This record gives sequence, C-alpha cells and structure tokens, in this order.
Amino acid sequence: MTSPRDDRRLAAALAGALLLMVAFVYGGSPEVLDPLVRARLRDPAAREWARHTCRFALAFVLFFLVPAIWAGRRPLADFGIRTGDRLFGAAFLAVAIPLVTPLLWLGVRYGGLAQEYPLAKLAGSSAKMFLMWEATYLVYYVAWECFFRGFLLFGLRERMGAALAVVVQTIPSALLHIGKPASETFASVAAGILFGAVALRSRSVLYVLLFHWYVGAMTDLLSILSRR
Repeated sequence: MTSPRDDRRLAAALAGALLLMVAFVYGGSPEVLDPLVRARLRDPAAREWARHTCRFALAFVLFFLVPAIWAGRRPLADFGIRTGDRLFGAAFLAVAIPLVTPLLWLGVRYGGLAQEYPLAKLAGSSAKMFLMWEATYLVYYVAWECFFRGFLLFGLRERMGAALAVVVQTIPSALLHIGKPASETFASVAAGILFGAVALRSRSVLYVLLFHWYVGAMTDLLSILSRR
C-alpha cells in the first residue's frame, strides 16, 4: 500500500502534467502564435514554418525542461532518458520500421494524411528544406516522447505498476491528437500502448523516439511525393 504522502505526490505530479498539457494546447495554438509571427514575417509559407517551430520550442520547454527541473536531483536515467537495452531497441526498430512503412503509405493514400502533412508545406519545396524541417521536427519528438514515455510513464510505474502506467500515459497522448485525421488519432491509441511497452522493456525512450520520428518523416515524405 502507498502512504498518504505518496498519494499526494502522485496527485501533484498528475496535476502538474495536466497543467503542462493545457499550457501547450493553448500556448501553441494558432490564435496565440499567428499574431506573433505575422508581425515579423510577410510570406505565408514562412509564417507557417515559424509558427510550428515556435510550437516545437514550446513543447521542448513544457514537456522536457520543466519536468527535468521538477525531477530535481533524480537522474534522468530513472525516467528512461538513457540508451537502455540496445539489442532489444535495435531489434524493435528493425522489425517495426518495415512493418509500418506500407501502413503509412495507406494512410497517406486513403487516410487523409496527405492533406495534413507536412505541417509546414515549405518543407516540400526542396530536399534542403525537407531535411531542415525534419531536424526541427526532431525537437518536438524529443519533447513528446521524453514527456509521455519518459517522465510520465516511468514516474507512474513506480506508483501504479507497468500495465496501468502504460494505459494512463496513453490517454492524454491520444487525446492531444484530436483534430488530426481520424486515422492518425485512432492509431495514436495503439501507438501509445506499444510505445509504452517498448519503452519499459528497453528501459529507454530512445527507440520509440527514433521510431516516432521515422514515422513523422516518412509521412511527410510520402505526402510530398503524393502531390507530384
């Protein structure tokens, strides 16, 4: 059994995580960011790129820096921010990447992803811009995975156990996909459970981070190619 003090700490951590997610949703919204970039940039494509870059930076602050500070003296490795089981992680990537690639093509072709991605359409203007965009996008994936499959998942496992922690961290990560294409939102539920299980088994967020980044980059690439 957990003590009342442990319960209070868990409640405070969950409330803090909820506040960070609400701050991200509203702080990263077009209503907030559009006026900021519109005042500095005239080109619509450049404004779109800048708005999403600001959103990624906000995610890094809220989903990585703030939880890292909250963790205090605890090593980040306690939250899966380490290399972990490299053999298992490499095996996961070797199996998962070939399996997911045709599913991404189907999502682009029939699931509405081509209309959504890349978020900054300027990324499709040249190979250089595409690589710059995906490098920028990596910042977002680092923040996202360290938060949900790192701080939240590993922190909750200590109080709830592995199975419940995986489900609990999946709920908000899936809800934050609402507004995306339906195929992506439904897939985020399965992905959240899979990513949580893989992160715990590998003792690291690294491998799901790399896989998630691959999924995003390949979705962008396939979407760009589908319009040519």
